[in-house]
Amino acid sequence: VLRIGGTSFSADITPIWKGTDAEGNDIYYHALENVPALTANEYDPSKGYSTALHEAILDGTSRALKYAADQQGKTGTAPDVDIIVLSDGANNCAPSDPDRVRQMIAGSNKRRVRFIFFYFETDWGLGDPKKYATDELGFDGENVMVFEKKQNESVTDRAKRFRRMLRVMSKVSASKGTSAVKAAAAVQVAGGTTDDEDIV
Repeated sequence: VLRIGGTSFSADITPIWKGTDAEGNDIYYHALENVPALTANEYDPSKGYSTALHEAILDGTSRALKYAADQQGKTGTAPDVDIIVLSDGANNCAPSDPDRVRQMIAGSNKRRVRFIFFYFETDWGLGDPKKYATDELGFDGENVMVFEKKQNESVTDRAKRFRRMLRVMSKVSASKGTSAVKAAAAVQVAGGTTDDEDIV
């Protein structure tokens, strides 16, 4: 059964979609139909422009793998884990060295854990986000997707581009053997050459 959790990050790392189970315990992973509403305490874009990307990947992965291990202990089955990173910039907080992220990705169980990097281009972003994700962070190039800003892009166009990114993310999550590159191609074929479908 699919479970979803998340982490928001600026200068601080914040687990999102906090809920409560029947015993009153805090839970952060939910069936898709039970994901709680995102609160301003969990995600507030006005908090600043810091990007603690390295720490967010490390923290989010640690929590996801702990949850997976707990589920394996309860069910006897090892869950597959997808770590999907959505960012519009590079890390600018401690730890500044990406080596810990790269080592964690390199040492992960490739049969059970996928690391996927989605980059949403803005005016203040990276010059070569794919190279950053593959060379510095250690992501597999097949699982790196850049959603490029269009020339003279309007607010409406930017929203469509963001919805397309979410559709690709959904396609990747639903298909164990589908890379980000293949998922993006499938979404493009299904949606034609525009991003007009408002499905989010």
